[in-house]
Amino acid sequence: MNNQNKEYTGENKIEYQFIPVPREIYYNPEYAALPNDAKHLFILIIDRLRLSEKNIERFSDQNGKSFVYLTIEEVMEKLNISRNLTVKLFNTLANANLITKTRQGLCKPNVIQLGPCGAELIEKTFLKYKKSTSGSLKNELQEVTQMNSNNNNMNNNELNNNQSILYEMAIDDIREQIDYDIIRADKSIVDNIVQIMYDVMFTKATTVRVGANIYPRSAVCARYKQLSYEDIEDVVEGLENAETPIQNVRGYLISALYNAPAQSAAKNAALFASTYKHKYH
Repeated sequence: MNNQNKEYTGENKIEYQFIPVPREIYYNPEYAALPNDAKHLFILIIDRLRLSEKNIERFSDQNGKSFVYLTIEEVMEKLNISRNLTVKLFNTLANANLITKTRQGLCKPNVIQLGPCGAELIEKTFLKYKKSTSGSLKNELQEVTQMNSNNNNMNNNELNNNQSILYEMAIDDIREQIDYDIIRADKSIVDNIVQIMYDVMFTKATTVRVGANIYPRSAVCARYKQLSYEDIEDVVEGLENAETPIQNVRGYLISALYNAPAQSAAKNAALFASTYKHKYH
């Protein structure tokens, strides 16, 4: 006889992973006219914000307010809707003051944050939850800990997606700074240089080794932010024309990039002096 109420245990056990839904968005009359797809989008944003809160040092603005990156393509895929509808839903939430959108330009995803009404909605849901929840805070924390242990894979996937977007944006910024497209050099070497610039500028370490010296990361970043396409071409040329084999190419490039702005300034000063002398003497 088939037992429809059979419990699944061991390898067959079903583990459910839930997205938090603020009940206010369904029970508050203020949001009765809000399209269901807009509500679903808002729920996706809240779920992503939970991850941002756990990594607040990386996903917060200058005021400490958390934000998320949620691309139109990602929403289209998750909600199975068209691009036009996705854009319309974002605008609907923004017009309802549930979220705010900050454009970054250059095909980068918008920065999404809770708007005044969105923050109020979450606060009301949380207050009602506190009033209606029985049991001690200790029990609640234990339950949350157990649930989080089951959600680690999902959270890691979402976090990796955010980190991937941040990485791509940083690489694009570096390429834009050095005018990547007009550099006349071996692009495979240039790509390595871009990666090194990213590694140095976004490392968690507070210092960076440059040759035999160790400098504060902020000082090295300041130099790297001065680099232009001409500096990159000079560095590549120096690497290709080295008289002796370079054993540590990465170390060489870190040092060459650090010294390039000073060498470029010295070259320009010498050129100016030569031109001035030739013109006026």
